[in-house]
Amino acid sequence: MKLLSIFALLAISSFTFANNSLPENRHISIVGTAQLTAKPDIAVIKLEVESLKTKSIDAKKDVDERVNNFLDGLAQFNIDEENVSASSITTQPNYSYSSNDKQELDGYTANRNIKVTLNDIKRLNAFMDFALSVKIDEIRSIELKSSKADSLKDEVNSLAVKNAKEKGKSLANAFDATLGKIYS
Repeated sequence: MKLLSIFALLAISSFTFANNSLPENRHISIVGTAQLTAKPDIAVIKLEVESLKTKSIDAKKDVDERVNNFLDGLAQFNIDEENVSASSITTQPNYSYSSNDKQELDGYTANRNIKVTLNDIKRLNAFMDFALSVKIDEIRSIELKSSKADSLKDEVNSLAVKNAKEKGKSLANAFDATLGKIYS
């Protein structure tokens, strides 16, 4: 029985090495790091409009009217249609509970989320003031980004690879060895 247990243990331990992505010959593993700091030049703003009315259609109409007023004013910020998403709307009943725990219908809530990309970050404060002035209920989030994000990602990846190569050469030199082919 002991012999069978030892054989099973050896067989299982060999499977752990079978799925290893490291090469069988001598190797080192290096992780390159890099960091870039970029000044944001665009803002992605998420907004919300909500209305509570006795009828579902009235709540929807109120939300539609406020969203349309908002959309009509976007031209002053040079925001075109491709930088605005305001397509979905939801309506649902709104209930409250009385003192005797009886559920009562208060009305209907209509809700619409809007996402806007502002390409002139210097106008962010004026944009938020405008949104609130046309009765947008909530500024949910503001995400500051760079319009050069893709090229910055490529640049930081290149810097990380360069850093990994430098670390590898330094480590190999410390061991009086030479680097071979990169495998991963």
